[in-house]
Amino acid sequence: MMIQRPLGKTGLRVSALGFGGAPIGFAPAQHAASFVALVERAVDLGITLFDTAPDYRHSEELLGRALRSHRRDVVLATKCGRLQPWNGYDWIVREDWSAEGIVATVDESLRRLQTDYLDVVQLHSPPRWVLDDGAAIQGLVRAQEAGKIRHLGVSADGDDARRALELGVFATLQTSYSILQQAPGDDVLPAAAEQGLGLIIKQPIANGIPLLRQRPSHPDWSWKWDIAQQLDWQVMGAEENRLQFALRWVLANPLVSSAIVGTTRLEHLLANVVAAELPALDAASFQVVQHAYVVAQQTGRYEEP
Repeated sequence: MMIQRPLGKTGLRVSALGFGGAPIGFAPAQHAASFVALVERAVDLGITLFDTAPDYRHSEELLGRALRSHRRDVVLATKCGRLQPWNGYDWIVREDWSAEGIVATVDESLRRLQTDYLDVVQLHSPPRWVLDDGAAIQGLVRAQEAGKIRHLGVSADGDDARRALELGVFATLQTSYSILQQAPGDDVLPAAAEQGLGLIIKQPIANGIPLLRQRPSHPDWSWKWDIAQQLDWQVMGAEENRLQFALRWVLANPLVSSAIVGTTRLEHLLANVVAAELPALDAASFQVVQHAYVVAQQTGRYEEP
């Protein structure tokens, strides 16, 4: 059975493996029925945390259809600030960090997700000025006081995540952390856990980069690919199934509440569930990977940004 972990001090418990709603949201709409069935299968497999965003096109509507009969059994986390509405002809990418805009976004998410409350609403990769300005946070607080959301969260990386933690207003932090991006485990994750935040890990299998044969052009992927080439996967005991091992490594960190992985394919969902339900890596194996990462950086003369 899927392990359920505390989501920080929220009082909620979530599955160690969460379902990321971005891939189904960006996929062609004609596959909607199969995606709804996929989400329902995820519930059957014990997944209780579902993460989405208004920026993920069809995602909220699909999750709303799939989870409406399971609402009391799952934890729904969505986001705000970054939007991608359909104007009848195309998807329009825009941002709205005003207090009024945040409240309006929450209302739209409630409608699309077919629920009268949201467990977590997260600022979606807010720029530093948004955190300093405070208007978006005021909007979240208003929605919370109105009973529309239970807990305030933020999805952020690096210095923006550190700044968000300084504010002391969030109950959850969603941040990138993987076998190819280990630096957050040194400071961001411990600092968040010390404050009692629930830690939701995004990109725990590093977007499948460990399996890529050619260096990707995306700037956030290319440096991770460089690290992957330097890692000694055989010494780490991960050569046979790199992605499974990568997910197990993230979940071996006791600070992690849940690691979210998105997919549009049932076989990938099943593989992720198998990985999450395998016995946890022991401390020695976890440390071997940490050491291998340090060696990889030194060999490649590369420092994680």
